[in-house]
Amino acid sequence: MSNQGQGFRVGAPNAENIARRRLQLQEWQGSDTNKLNLATQNKKNLIQFKRKFMFLDSVIQQDAVEVQRLLALGVDVNYTNTDGISALHQVCIDGNAEIAEILLLNSPNINAPDNDGWTPLHAAAQCGYTDLARLLLEAGADIACVDNEGHLPIDKAEEDDMRQLLATWMRKKAIDIDQVRTAEERALRDASDRVINSRIKELEIVTVDGATILHCAAAKGIPDVITVLARAGISMDIQDNDGWTALHAAARWAQPEAIEALIDNGADIHIVNTFAETPLDIADEDVLDMLKEYYDRIPARSKPMVPGVEKFIRPQLPDRSEVQPIVKGSRRARENNKENRPEKLSRLRNPSRRKRNRSMMWQNQGID
Repeated sequence: MSNQGQGFRVGAPNAENIARRRLQLQEWQGSDTNKLNLATQNKKNLIQFKRKFMFLDSVIQQDAVEVQRLLALGVDVNYTNTDGISALHQVCIDGNAEIAEILLLNSPNINAPDNDGWTPLHAAAQCGYTDLARLLLEAGADIACVDNEGHLPIDKAEEDDMRQLLATWMRKKAIDIDQVRTAEERALRDASDRVINSRIKELEIVTVDGATILHCAAAKGIPDVITVLARAGISMDIQDNDGWTALHAAARWAQPEAIEALIDNGADIHIVNTFAETPLDIADEDVLDMLKEYYDRIPARSKPMVPGVEKFIRPQLPDRSEVQPIVKGSRRARENNKENRPEKLSRLRNPSRRKRNRSMMWQNQGID
């Protein structure tokens, strides 16, 4: 994928990304997830959760024996932290070929991307570990995969020997760099053409999180695809499973031309995701000033926010008259009265709770 107005340079310096990824790989140790009290979980879940955490920790600690033991117990070799970083990403940043070989014997998803679209080969290329890069390539790693910014592994390479290794494999595979970099863009254009030519104007969902081709066009910075979809009558405010609009994606991935195209075509900058975040809240610093100017000019609309979010931001409590009759009577009478139980009062204070519980039941039964 090529970014609008940006060129690509082999070996572009990106040292800050290395440092950021090292922090991402270690942050989980101090995360709320790691501190979670699992005493209330059943024994089976308790063991599985601990093994997953122990597995990533043993990889970070470069304990090959413990890694082998946990894999033998059935730990998922593809388990990732919240940043989408797997054990194979970790060893490619640490340069641990021994553990990499252990992981590769357990059939990992060798091309799995993290949240930034980096595969383990991207990480090995950036960090300059040619032995690991060669190991990955021989195991079937895709040398032509691109990250969220349209960069190939060779674009991350800074060392001469790494660039030579990757260039050799690309020649061996007859990889056309320009074709690879524009493949995703062409796929998005083809998908938008299908929407325009179809009788039912419905966007294709392209990720497990419910992101559509509009989200992808925004994240990749392809404003003409956005404009074409808008002219076909597609809403610019479609949200994925986490409540992200295309504008959230464009803000997060610092795509100014996509931001401009979305807003020009009616995107609402005030919509929040399921964490009550606007595009401004999650924006990259490179587009912050641009977005702030839009927020200063464009007033909030009266349209509702993401379903379910408003009850956390503006909770609606019932009138006291609905609760007062239940707490009347003597102390003994109140204690014996089933209507005074905490769960009853909770339902009165939150009349939507019963509906939510029913919805959860439907989901559990596969009805919803």
